[in-house]
Amino acid sequence: MWSCTKSRRIVRDEEAPNVGYDFNGTNEYLRVEHSDLIYSDDGSITIEAWIKPETHIGLGGIVSKYHEPAVESFSFRLGPTTISNSLEFTIGNVNLTTASGEVTLNQWQHVAATFDRTSSIMNIYVNGELVRTYTNAGTLQLQENTSFLAIGMDYLDGARYFEGEIDDVRIWNYARSEQQIADTMNNELNGDDQGLVAYWKLNEAVSPFVDSTGNGHTAIRIDN
Repeated sequence: MWSCTKSRRIVRDEEAPNVGYDFNGTNEYLRVEHSDLIYSDDGSITIEAWIKPETHIGLGGIVSKYHEPAVESFSFRLGPTTISNSLEFTIGNVNLTTASGEVTLNQWQHVAATFDRTSSIMNIYVNGELVRTYTNAGTLQLQENTSFLAIGMDYLDGARYFEGEIDDVRIWNYARSEQQIADTMNNELNGDDQGLVAYWKLNEAVSPFVDSTGNGHTAIRIDN
């Protein structure tokens, strides 16, 4: 159904320039102002990113639009402190959390979360492989809010920050399959791929960070 054009292959090593943004874990994140284009017509979504966490900060945000208690929308983040080196994906008040140890500290890994509104299935993937699924979501819906989107932080009131590097953040307006995620996770995309609604390559040395889809979701560094 959906097509995707691969661009150059991403090489990640300590000597490679312009690979991701390094978050301090205490007071900084990237802020993207609200746009209705982030949401799909049917309420499905896929969030993807490469991460290299230095520490496991409980609920440290990777990508979050969860800053209004009344309308929680979505969040993809590290898991709670009680489940070390885990991931958590939230849709509204439903939290899907992986087992401990799915995330490796001080190492690059690709992470993805999907929600299919039609089937109400939530999935979490690590390095292109399914690690956690929730199939009893029933009538779960992705609520829309007008809050900003954050990269590297979760929930502004009592913020939980991400410490480490985040790279190549993508948001799609449909639930991508395991095969689709695996096929493109190692490649930097052109940005014009069908269903790709926001894409931050994070190759810039400093803020602002452009949205390569052309939809204008510019990310600005915030240092609280």
